[in-house]
Amino acid sequence: MADHPFHAVMALAEARGIDRLKLVEHPEQDGYTRLISQGTDLLFKAKADPGSNIDRIGFSHHERIDLTPEQIAQGPEALLADLLGRIAAAEQEAQG
Repeated sequence: MADHPFHAVMALAEARGIDRLKLVEHPEQDGYTRLISQGTDLLFKAKADPGSNIDRIGFSHHERIDLTPEQIAQGPEALLADLLGRIAAAEQEAQG
């Protein structure tokens, strides 16, 4: 099985010292792979990935953001920038 695109995003974030994202995986759950933001309640899911009870039970307080195949296809650089922009917007909104 090929690596999930979120692996490349996490590798890039880690290489840049960005600690605002966390990779969550449960391989036994049909390859469940998500990114969650640290400090905000955002859950990023590739739209093509199957849904899971883990989202509903473990992350029910998170806002789920489905990323389209087109967004994923832009590559890890563009995807990381997009995710960080969404996290910054959520942080700004939370501050009022």
